Amino acid sequence: MHEDLLGYLLGALSAEEQCRIESELARNPQLRAELERLRRCLEPLADLPEAADADPPAGLTDRVWAAIDAQEAVYRPAPASLAAARAAVGVRLQHYSIFDSIALALIVLTAFTLILPALVNSRYQARKIACQDRLRVLGEGLLTYSTRNAGQRFPLVPISGSRSFAGVFAPILFEYEMVGPDGTQVVCPGSELATELAVNDSSWSVPTLQEIDRAERLALRQLQSRAAGSYAYCVGYLEDGHIQAVRNRSRANYALLSDAPSYYLPGRLSANHGGRGQNVYFEDGHYAFVTDLRVMAGADDPLRNRDGFAEAGLDPFDSVVLPSGMRPIVDPSEMVPFIGPQRR
Repeated sequence: MHEDLLGYLLGALSAEEQCRIESELARNPQLRAELERLRRCLEPLADLPEAADADPPAGLTDRVWAAIDAQEAVYRPAPASLAAARAAVGVRLQHYSIFDSIALALIVLTAFTLILPALVNSRYQARKIACQDRLRVLGEGLLTYSTRNAGQRFPLVPISGSRSFAGVFAPILFEYEMVGPDGTQVVCPGSELATELAVNDSSWSVPTLQEIDRAERLALRQLQSRAAGSYAYCVGYLEDGHIQAVRNRSRANYALLSDAPSYYLPGRLSANHGGRGQNVYFEDGHYAFVTDLRVMAGADDPLRNRDGFAEAGLDPFDSVVLPSGMRPIVDPSEMVPFIGPQRR
């Protein structure tokens, strides 16, 4: 076909062959492109002076095709060169990819270093505020209870019996519908209890007074310890050997509720916030996050009475908040003796 195209350009074909080539060109775009390429190759010949009519030199066609092939070879990359070029491009891409990956990793690491503390602190603050809000709801329920009580007193924690535990206030508030029916109201979102519930995918409920009255021994202790969940309540004070419920005097420095104190963190600060402090709800209805309960302005230590024990206060102004399962007065028969080192 190349010879036919060359003959077509040179006008060396018969009329029949020329018609055939034109028909092929009309149908085949690749053939038209090849014809155009041959035309460009023959353009330098147009500047030559016209020669007299004579037969073309022998082997002219072969020499023309050889020249065309040589010109194509200049622009066609050799297999080795093509492979080398591809390898070079691959090296450059690999070079850029490595440095891009390192740069991206550094950017991500820097962002992670800067953002992670902010995220952790934001999560901590959100949980602290949510815990504070649930404490507020319980505190408002206690204030409402006191206004409906003839002596304006908060729920009594008996000195003995099944209801003799600090957390009894929660079932009382729920029974009198002074707090909504949602049992998670007594669960601080930052507490170990909340983590345990999330891990086990379980719910929480406040036991009723009837359930507490019917329970015995271990079952009773479990109900008592779970009644107030993550919070602690002021258990009252002793007067003439009898436990007395606290009367609402709207005191700004009298602790009524708080996050439950721990037994293992310094200062017995609540574990609800990792030992950083704890929320305290005061009798006048305000609440605050306190980092050291022993130095609260104008207030005594709400975790111990004036004798230094985690028991009921010694007078109406001695506030002591205890975790749900603790009794207002510890029974000596239930105390575990401390065995110190033996002396010789």
